[in-house]
Amino acid sequence: DFVPTIINEENSQTIQDVIEQRAKALNMFLTDVYSEEKTIVPDDLIFGSEYFNPDLVGHLPRNNIFIQVYGADLLYNGKTFYVIEDNLRVPSGVTYAVKIREICDRYLKVIRKGYKLESYQPWIHLYNAMKDATATKDPFMVLLTDGPIGAAYFEHMYLAKLMGIPLVEAGDIYVTDSGHIAAKIPGEGEVQIDVIYRRVEDLDIFVPGLTKAYIDGKIALVNAPGTGVADDKIVYSYVPQLIRHYLSEEPILEQPKSYNPTVPSELESALQNIENLVVKERGGYGGIGTVIPRDHPESKKKELITKLKQSITEDPDNYLLQ
Repeated sequence: DFVPTIINEENSQTIQDVIEQRAKALNMFLTDVYSEEKTIVPDDLIFGSEYFNPDLVGHLPRNNIFIQVYGADLLYNGKTFYVIEDNLRVPSGVTYAVKIREICDRYLKVIRKGYKLESYQPWIHLYNAMKDATATKDPFMVLLTDGPIGAAYFEHMYLAKLMGIPLVEAGDIYVTDSGHIAAKIPGEGEVQIDVIYRRVEDLDIFVPGLTKAYIDGKIALVNAPGTGVADDKIVYSYVPQLIRHYLSEEPILEQPKSYNPTVPSELESALQNIENLVVKERGGYGGIGTVIPRDHPESKKKELITKLKQSITEDPDNYLLQ
């Protein structure tokens, strides 16, 4: 919105507590997954996830922290907030709020009247989290972008500027003979990189050998590879149970009612009520693979629902309904 949303102190604290609770539980889940420990999520769902990487089993990030950056999709109904998705692979969005605050401070001072605004400098926390991802005392850190073709390129540039670290593309970095990662940085020459804040998904397509360098302990990556298992839509349906299991706490906020089609009773309920649900593909992100039957015109809705029911019945592992 042109006029920024105002979030009061109570709601802000609730959101902070919810994100901390969910991130902790999901991080502990990832630690178990890549330590080959049994989790409450069925093994076939974990190993069947397109984001599970068997090569990473036994290779845990420093301090077992997979998730430095967590993006929650929130829904507000006028009374309470709901987390409708957990984004853990390469979540974006933090810098847009920074820029909006900057513009408001410059041009819309009237909006501030009567309010005490909290400081908002998330890049400081990100910078410190990146430093904490490596044991190197004075690490050289960069932000890896997919370049101007990427939808979030503005954020990549702005975040790198705010943190005072170089912005690099795939063609700028390479694996050295010793297996480390290096880049030619203007004004610096060839520099060995210790930490990469990655804003690309398929690491080895962008930089062949990067995952091996991570496994060999030659580079720290933020977020750590393998986090996509916890970004899985079906795993989302288990998050309340994960919170109870790992933290011995009740979820601070409820999730919207979710149907996991791999459970026969939930599949039946979902198919009966599909017209009123949101259908999500398990590995989708950014709205890709999401269908809301209710939003389609009546003339097309019946055919759409028939196709969805068939797809979900034939491939229940690939969907979540909310």
